[in-house]
Amino acid sequence: MRFISACIIAISVAVGFAEAAPLSPIRFVGVWFYRTQNKQEVSEQFPVGRLYGDRREVSVHSVGVQTQQSDISKKIYTEMQKNKKAGGMRLMDRLSAGDDEMIASRGDALVMACALNYEHIEVQRLPLGGKTISKVLAEIGFDLVLCNFHDRRIVAIYPLRAQIVDACNHVPTEAEKQKLLQHLYETKVVEMFLQAAGKEFDESQAPKTIGIGELTFLDKAVKDIPESIKKSINTYYSSCICSAFYEAAGIPVLPYSGGNELLYYTMREQVDDAASLDARTAEEDATAGEVTADGTRSFVLKKPDYTLDVVIPGYQTQVLAKKKYQRHLAFAAACRITLKAGEKTVYTSKYADSVQAMYTHDAKLGTPWIYYQAASYKMFMEASRKLSRQKQTSSILFSCSTK
Repeated sequence: MRFISACIIAISVAVGFAEAAPLSPIRFVGVWFYRTQNKQEVSEQFPVGRLYGDRREVSVHSVGVQTQQSDISKKIYTEMQKNKKAGGMRLMDRLSAGDDEMIASRGDALVMACALNYEHIEVQRLPLGGKTISKVLAEIGFDLVLCNFHDRRIVAIYPLRAQIVDACNHVPTEAEKQKLLQHLYETKVVEMFLQAAGKEFDESQAPKTIGIGELTFLDKAVKDIPESIKKSINTYYSSCICSAFYEAAGIPVLPYSGGNELLYYTMREQVDDAASLDARTAEEDATAGEVTADGTRSFVLKKPDYTLDVVIPGYQTQVLAKKKYQRHLAFAAACRITLKAGEKTVYTSKYADSVQAMYTHDAKLGTPWIYYQAASYKMFMEASRKLSRQKQTSSILFSCSTK
């Protein structure tokens, strides 16, 4: 009987120690644009969203760069602080109040951001009775990104897509279209980010990492890309791929950098020993200290063990069936994905998928980009599942997955 009692006491003590171990705090650094802080580029890529992202500005009254927070950045932070619960396992429960020490060289340094990826709006002219109406589709793509700067990894990325559909009897003006995007920024972006921050986070990390290598768009695909996102299409698709792989297979994919990523450099600035982190980064990558013509620092995340090269050949709208008053349409996307270990090709294969909708015969859809984007996301989700099951690639993706 004494032996049993001793065992119970020992187990209780062990459990007590396990429960007492504090979880690493998370710093929220605001709402940022993925690739740029250049005002002209932001205005071109985010005609409406430029008012909602945080900004880095040089102050005449102090040395260095100052951060100017947007209203939605402040609102997200305030709501997370108000709703967090002591001892909880959700992301927001671990939100730092700002006074927690975060030394990347000593242990986990978790930094969270809301990353604005794109905004898009399209108009479809549809017949209704004896007249034609406008169907307006607006969408904002953004992600909850969580980095651990202890080893410079992305450890979680949650895809978020805010959408709204409206209709009117006339061709909408630019002001009317922008009003829909304003509504999404001021309501849905905050609401959806808070929902994502309500997820529990598993701190276990994969032994290997995977990242985006080369992204190639053939001429047929480029033709259908809206002008508003053509300049940022690599970032746009990178986010789409990263989000799909994480959602479908629990694989945190490092994004396409093109040589730099301002978002992650901005996140890194919140780490207390950022200077020593720079030195450690430079030991692995001689280009880490370089500055581009627009003042952007080099890519600061750890180089991946494996990469995904992706080729997008184009998009198609296919007629599946014709009925008396309408057509059954499929909006299709395709790609080729090549998995590499360094310069060596491990596996390559084609993938395709589609989404469907019903439209009347004389509907004028223009380029239905929102449908093509939905088909692309669906395609990357299925590609990640198939790669996880393929004999040649399953062990690699397993080593990169946190599931």
